[in-house]
Amino acid sequence: MEFFLGCLGISASGFTVTSKAVDAEQSFAVVNSLPLYEAIALRNDSGKMPIKTTITATLLAGAVYAASSFIFM
Repeated sequence: MEFFLGCLGISASGFTVTSKAVDAEQSFAVVNSLPLYEAIALRNDSGKMPIKTTITATLLAGAVYAASSFIFM
């Protein structure tokens, strides 16, 4: 957001995200994603996510991440 405001010539507010806030957000995301991790790797019954779906999603997420890193460089 700050980048886009800077491009438009609008000064950004003095709000800065601290490392404490970032760490709390990351740990919440890990706990929040636990059911997905369980479906991908931990289950051994028929409810487990198919390996083809897991690989496709991983490759797609990696491609989106790589493309966005080139776009927003």
